Amino acid sequence: MANSKEAEERKKEILDVAEELFTAKGYDSTSTTDILERVGIARGTLYYHFKSKEEILDALIDRIIQGMVSNIRLALSDKLTALQKLISFVGAMKVDSAIGKEITDYAHKPQNALMHQKIQNSLLAVLTPIAADIIKEGISEGCFSTNYPEESAEMLLIYSSVVFDDMNEMVQAEWERKAAGFVFNMERLLGIKQGSLSEIINFIN
Repeated sequence: MANSKEAEERKKEILDVAEELFTAKGYDSTSTTDILERVGIARGTLYYHFKSKEEILDALIDRIIQGMVSNIRLALSDKLTALQKLISFVGAMKVDSAIGKEITDYAHKPQNALMHQKIQNSLLAVLTPIAADIIKEGISEGCFSTNYPEESAEMLLIYSSVVFDDMNEMVQAEWERKAAGFVFNMERLLGIKQGSLSEIINFIN
C-alpha cells in the first residue's frame, strides 16, 4: 500500500512539473530531460510512470477534462431548473487554466490534428451523458421537447466545440453572429421558447 501511494505521489509530482514547464516553455520546447531534472529523478523512474512526453501530455489532458467535469458538477445545483442547469453546464465547459490554453494551442497546430480529435472525442465521451441527463430532466419538467436527448446532447457539444473552437481569432461581429446562431439553433433543437438560452452568450464571451 505504501509503495502504491508513493508511486501515485511521484506520478502526480511529474505531472505537476510537466504542467509548469509546458505552460512556461510550451510543449514543443520542453524535453523529458527538463522534466526529470526538475523533479530530480532518473530517466528510468520517469519512464516507469510515462513511456514518452506524449503520454505525459495525454495524462494532463485527462486531468484537465476531469477538472472540467468537477466544475460542471459543482455548477449543477439540485436547486436549479433543467434550463438553468443547461446554461450553467455550457458556462462551466470553458478551459481557463494556463496549461489548458497551452494544450489547446498545441492541439490547434495543423500537425497535431489527431491530438485535437482525441481531445474532442474524450470530451464527448465524458460530457455527453451529463448533458443528456439535463435534457431528460428538462423533458420531465415540460421545459424541453425532443425525442432524442442523447443525440441532442451530442449535437450541442459538437456544435459548440466547432463554432467556438477558434473564437479568439474572430472579429467581434463574426463572434456575435455565431453566438446568436448557436443559441437560436439550440433552442430549436430542444423545442424551447426563443430567447430562453440567451444567457449562454454571457458565459462563452
